[in-house]
Amino acid sequence: MFFYESVYRKGDKMILVISGLHGTGKSTIAKKIAESLKFEYHSTGTLFRNLAEKNNMSLKDFSEYAVDHPEIDLELDTMVKDMASSGKDIIFDGQIGAYILGDLANYCILLKCAKDVRIARMKNRDNVSMEDMIDETLKREKYERQRFIDIYGIDVLDGGLILANYDLILDVTNLNIEQVFEICLTAVKASIKNKE
Repeated sequence: MFFYESVYRKGDKMILVISGLHGTGKSTIAKKIAESLKFEYHSTGTLFRNLAEKNNMSLKDFSEYAVDHPEIDLELDTMVKDMASSGKDIIFDGQIGAYILGDLANYCILLKCAKDVRIARMKNRDNVSMEDMIDETLKREKYERQRFIDIYGIDVLDGGLILANYDLILDVTNLNIEQVFEICLTAVKASIKNKE
């Protein structure tokens, strides 16, 4: 397990970010922490899915479409920054929240997981074939990674950027959800205590 913790960034309200590739459990962990701490919860993935539905497109097709339409990501960024500036305690889950929010974020967690484990988890969750899940996930991640490089100059797989932007990096490959939750909640509570 790779565990890294850095100095806490102070702010008026607590803004948390949980990031990770698809299938790492970021949404589940973010929701559980939000419930435990009574924080407002927001998911950039859900916002993106809502836009896909609004445009009558599948998630895969909308991801491909977004490659040539950076205004989609920029609209999402504005929404996330506005939420973070609302004066509420909020937890976000998403792939690049730590980069987009910058100093607005008080504590950022990155969940890492082996690709085969991530895909198996999503296959079971979504009840689809392994072949379909591999195809959909790898294509979506390829398009997202390229979009983030093109629009922001951010490579979500760049180790240097990861170390510079996350307070906690946790490999969840061999951990269950309760173990991940306990580790993350303990780290977040410690950062809140440091803030007081």
